[in-house]
Amino acid sequence: MNIKIISALILAGACSVSVSNLSASNFSYSYIEGGVGDFIDEADDPTFFVGGSYNVSSNINLLASYDTTTLTSDGLLDLDFDKFKVGVGYHTPVSDSTDMTANVQYIGTDVSITNGFNSEEIADGSGYGIGLGLRHKVSDSFEANANVDYMDVEDGKDTAFTVGARYYFNQKISANLAYTSGDFDGASGSVRFDF
Repeated sequence: MNIKIISALILAGACSVSVSNLSASNFSYSYIEGGVGDFIDEADDPTFFVGGSYNVSSNINLLASYDTTTLTSDGLLDLDFDKFKVGVGYHTPVSDSTDMTANVQYIGTDVSITNGFNSEEIADGSGYGIGLGLRHKVSDSFEANANVDYMDVEDGKDTAFTVGARYYFNQKISANLAYTSGDFDGASGSVRFDF
């Protein structure tokens, strides 16, 4: 675990040294976001998620997110999957219109069964995630983005690749469409408010 985290931080540091003379590309790293996705194969149960980021310095931001999926078995029993992440991100320009991002996050998971008004937790877990990404400003109102994320939670490991496109309605409000490929493939859409 420590070797992977250290490797990601070394890569982020090396990139920041090599691009220290570039100007900022004016991406926001302070925002709140909410959306919905479909990541469970052969199921019509959506995943709802909320998250946010807060820029604490010119290159460092804090991250937090929560998502939940409910699988209904027969109309009586629900199986709920909840996941939250908190962590720190790093971002730096690699050109006038492109930023590189990196993050390290703590991940917590919870699985519970709900029967009417009664709910019982049947499993929980914790682990970590590391990610690398690129954000590219195609125009003033359009951004292309890509990420690779590695997650290690309890006995489960996954590497997910995500590509997306963000449209800016104005300087504060934007919408993103993305496709993720990993253990759970699926599409998602979200709305973001930058502050």
